[in-house]
Amino acid sequence: MKDLERAEFKDRVLKFLNEARRNMSFDSENLYSQLGKPVPSVKHLQEILEEMHSEAGRYFSREFNNIYGFIYERNEFTHELVDKGGFVELFKERLVRQQALLRQQEEEAANQEIERRKNKYQAKLARWQVKTFWPLFFLGIIGGGFSIYQIADKILNPKEVVTMEEFLQLKERIKKPAEPLKDTIK
Repeated sequence: MKDLERAEFKDRVLKFLNEARRNMSFDSENLYSQLGKPVPSVKHLQEILEEMHSEAGRYFSREFNNIYGFIYERNEFTHELVDKGGFVELFKERLVRQQALLRQQEEEAANQEIERRKNKYQAKLARWQVKTFWPLFFLGIIGGGFSIYQIADKILNPKEVVTMEEFLQLKERIKKPAEPLKDTIK
């Protein structure tokens, strides 16, 4: 029996117990014959009844008798499970929960894979930064030192010394071409 067929059979047993008169008890052999021998043997039925009890034991009564073994009968909660849809509905709810759990596990696996790839690329980047940092750092130090040297050299050892007379002559040369431009602008 497949899972859905098994749930449907459990519903059939539950409905049979629900429709039976109050205080009417059935042992597994009696249930087997009353249901029309739906499973290959009484042992199969006992296995299914055990599953029913483990899944939803509060919805029917089960007592042990020394002569007949387990005795099954309905109780005040049996009709609630029948009204809710029975074991088929429980099976569907369990299936939905399993699918949601499976989706969640797939998402977690995908997130872990993304995290692994991210860590791999971060490790590569870190190795590259370590390899390139010190050479670039030393080049920067050398370049900065050279710039400081050039600035200090220009301040302390000027190459050209311009006298005041040379400066005034240069200023006069620049003024002469500028005067005709001033007249044209006015």
